Amino acid sequence: MLKKAIACLLVLAGVCSFHTSAADSKNEQFVNVNVFNKVYYGTVTKNADAGEAIFTPAGKSADFLQIEGRWDDDAFSGDCVISYKDGESAEVQYKDGLISGKIKETDPDGIFLKYSAIAGKPYKKIKSYSADSKAASVDWFYLCTPISEWKANARSIPYKELTENPYDHVDHPIEVEGEVQEIYESTKYAYFKIKDDAGNPYLFRAVTLKTDKFATPCIPNLSVGDRIKIYGVYNGLSEISDSSTILYHRLLGYKKSFDSFKDWIISEDTMKQYSDLVSVTDVEALDSLPEFTTICGEIEDDDTTADPMHLTKDYREICKYPLYYADSKVSVTGKVVYENADAESNNLVMLLSEEGTGHIYSLSMKMKDYVSYLDKKITCSGTFNGNNKIPYCNPNSLSVGYALFPNITVDKIQD
Repeated sequence: MLKKAIACLLVLAGVCSFHTSAADSKNEQFVNVNVFNKVYYGTVTKNADAGEAIFTPAGKSADFLQIEGRWDDDAFSGDCVISYKDGESAEVQYKDGLISGKIKETDPDGIFLKYSAIAGKPYKKIKSYSADSKAASVDWFYLCTPISEWKANARSIPYKELTENPYDHVDHPIEVEGEVQEIYESTKYAYFKIKDDAGNPYLFRAVTLKTDKFATPCIPNLSVGDRIKIYGVYNGLSEISDSSTILYHRLLGYKKSFDSFKDWIISEDTMKQYSDLVSVTDVEALDSLPEFTTICGEIEDDDTTADPMHLTKDYREICKYPLYYADSKVSVTGKVVYENADAESNNLVMLLSEEGTGHIYSLSMKMKDYVSYLDKKITCSGTFNGNNKIPYCNPNSLSVGYALFPNITVDKIQD
């Protein structure tokens, strides 16, 4: 399975440029079709009455036998079925000549996968089911390839080799085991400094769901002291000291009571005024360390490690494993204790203290007409969507950073 998704790594993402020419009959045309951003040439035979069509790729090297579905304006549109040579099939949806939406792959034994794609590129969660439709496992895409395949191809490279011959290993997946020493946040990235058992330091950089949906790492929100096995694509030696990136400390939602935190909250503009305070004093982090773009990671020897097949919906688990909960439906009742409205982007961000627990959730929504919910009790319904980063400044310790709270994209509010 997933042969077709991996093709995304082999070709540049692009729109499909269809063209037609005369063929054996007026209902048959020579065209090209985009399948997961790989272009195939062949013939499409149309049923004029039903609006259905069958595309057959030319040449013996094609990865599939045919595509069957509706053909409109020189492109497939809506629900289609791709039949593969090994007996596998894929139920897909076409939009603007590219596969987008929900996808179901079924192998000859009836085992099937479900996942999603946007503009021809698969992303996010992959759910595997047995032939009798029982959930079997969960995986995620990273750059259109399942994370399980990245892990299988990862190597453990000696530290000396990484630092002395970095270009021999750039762009390869590497595995590292060690302890989290420091964690920083920038506006787009998280940075983890990790030391292996020999005391060698590494730097891992991770994006968020909002930064790049196709390259979101499957990694828990880490804490200093966590023992971790982590996988990343090697970038070479870091150059943080030569960049304009400012790194901030961070804390997780369940590690700080809101009553002690609320007076620390500041705006993004105010955050910029503290740049002198937050210059990284960790000399080691400014040196040329082996730097990686994070693919995935697992905390070792952790009693709170979550099982994506059996989520508990415990608040601490939601805070630590935001990707596991992404796109899950949720409804929360509580009091709005903070709100920030951005009239220019029509975005409203609120923090809600859950009734009965005091757990803090971040709510984000688009405003039509601004209505303040501050200090009001509301019930909100929506979907989990990663974290929301609330900037803060602790005047006592002169530390500046971001607090991460579980983010809910709100569909409906009742007050």
